[in-house]
Amino acid sequence: MKDLVIRRAKKEDESQLIQLLERQWKHDKEHYNWKYKQNPYLLGNYVYLAEIDGKIVGHRGFFAYKFK
Repeated sequence: MKDLVIRRAKKEDESQLIQLLERQWKHDKEHYNWKYKQNPYLLGNYVYLAEIDGKIVGHRGFFAYKFK
């Protein structure tokens, strides 16, 4: 079995990560940016990924929003 690595996403992962999200959820770069990079309630990077042999195979992102 190959080693699975879980780690925080880095800027250089974005292209491969967005490709995965497009395949899984039909989310494009604009959606990714809105949810994780332009979110006014989120300070910092809360996107994690799973990779095997340098290939991103999974994603978990946390985002914030304001409750009324």
